[in-house]
Amino acid sequence: MRFTLLFIVGVVAIIPTVGGVAAMADGAVFQETEPNDHARAANEVTSNCNVNAAVKAVRDIDCFHFKIEKPTFLRANVTGVAGVDFTLYLTDGDNKRIMTLNGQGVGKGEQLLRRVRRGSYVLNVTARVIDKAGVGKKYRIELREVVLKQYEPSIEQIKAAIKRGLTFLAARQAPDGSWPIKFSTHGVTGLAMMGFVAEKLPEFKETSEKSAAFFRKSFVPPGSHPRNPTAEARIAGSLVGKRCGHFMYEQAIAVLAMSEYVHHKKDDATRKMVEQAVALLLRSQNSARKPKDLRGPIDAKAKGFGGWRYRADGGGADLSVSGWCLIALAAAETAGFKIPPEVRKDFMNYCRRCWNDKEKGYQYQAPTGRMTNTTNAVGVLTTLMCVGGECDVVRKGLRTIRANFPNWEIEGGVGKYPFYYWYYASRAMYVAGGDYWKQWRGAIVPMLLKHQNEDGSWDAAFDEEKVGTEYTTSLAVLILQLCSGNPPAYLHGLNLKTENYPCGQMADDVESLIKKAKRDRTTKEELIGKIEALLERLRGE
Repeated sequence: MRFTLLFIVGVVAIIPTVGGVAAMADGAVFQETEPNDHARAANEVTSNCNVNAAVKAVRDIDCFHFKIEKPTFLRANVTGVAGVDFTLYLTDGDNKRIMTLNGQGVGKGEQLLRRVRRGSYVLNVTARVIDKAGVGKKYRIELREVVLKQYEPSIEQIKAAIKRGLTFLAARQAPDGSWPIKFSTHGVTGLAMMGFVAEKLPEFKETSEKSAAFFRKSFVPPGSHPRNPTAEARIAGSLVGKRCGHFMYEQAIAVLAMSEYVHHKKDDATRKMVEQAVALLLRSQNSARKPKDLRGPIDAKAKGFGGWRYRADGGGADLSVSGWCLIALAAAETAGFKIPPEVRKDFMNYCRRCWNDKEKGYQYQAPTGRMTNTTNAVGVLTTLMCVGGECDVVRKGLRTIRANFPNWEIEGGVGKYPFYYWYYASRAMYVAGGDYWKQWRGAIVPMLLKHQNEDGSWDAAFDEEKVGTEYTTSLAVLILQLCSGNPPAYLHGLNLKTENYPCGQMADDVESLIKKAKRDRTTKEELIGKIEALLERLRGE
């Protein structure tokens, strides 16, 4: 059985395309030569060629060296071979591994989309044979230079996919208005509810009303523990009941969903309830304002200062739950609830300490912790929402997102929460605007539409499997709503609709021109001429 490995490199441009990319003419044909099981023995190929190869052993490693002449996007797409599990490793000229992909499993293909700079790269294709019949099978590698198209499927197609997703969710809603998930019922219910509230389709009106009723029933009003001040401070205003494993996660998502709901509804009783739920988030933040009953106040030098953790009385913090709390409060503010400015200031105190300059991204916890694409996207979005775009750290974080474009079932080389990553990264790139948003939108929409199941759902993978398809489908709907021009209310004021950052493509291309000019001893006049020609070309695109 054969499989195809497709490399896609190019820039955004408006040209005729097929399946999201436009292929160039076929290149030369190469024959794999052994041994090529490490970088030093890699076969030399071009970026526009075919390679005929074979699986030589139960664990076969094939390495291929190629050069990228200018900053561009790189896509690798491997369709599966029965009984064979493929892993892709991409390393740079210094033999530093910059991406690993092994998310699809035995018999399935691997996909990669990453922005890379000009330079030398080695692709390592490792075949782990599960069925020995796979040994000796020939396969073909196709390397192609293509252009990532600027415009993806039509708004009508996106809207149709959204409606199919909502139909799937509506059919699985419980009579009480929830989506009963063992791991996170209130959290998933909040995510699903937001999709119905935002789309405003008449056939789903009852669905969102039932979800709102579920949160009203789960609400814990103030005064529930008059003789226990600590318990009162910890759960009064809860929208998720009295007991919940990841309490602040679910409370934040519930506040986010209900804030979106009351933003569109004139319901004084519900608004009062949400106001008390917002108050619970506010007093749970680790700050000098945190009440004594929640183990406050928190010293500004404490590790968790400015953030939130799983419990209202937790002294620690992590960027994941803190991100949900921050955007929930932003949604509450948009809905008319008063949020003190100190909340954002203290949050940024924590968020900034989560920055990992070595990894060029935000990590899970401060001052030490693991950086994943998801945590970086959370940090980028929330920083943009708090301080805007004039921040060098955010620019670096955006470039890290751009280097890890969406790959089906893969978070982007680091981490195992792909839909979670895509949700936050989509919002971060949307707020950044310009090329960041155009390029991300042009990649995420075709991928989601391609992988939507016939019943309207999207499959879960990795650690998201324990939450299920209701969770992944809810996030996919929310992503596509953003891509269809229907952002949540709390992002309306942040949609700047301009080139807020220097065009990433242009910046990298200018950098390459300068390096080449130094190497070739190009005169200043010649360099200026080349930069002007580059600007003229970009204006034309």
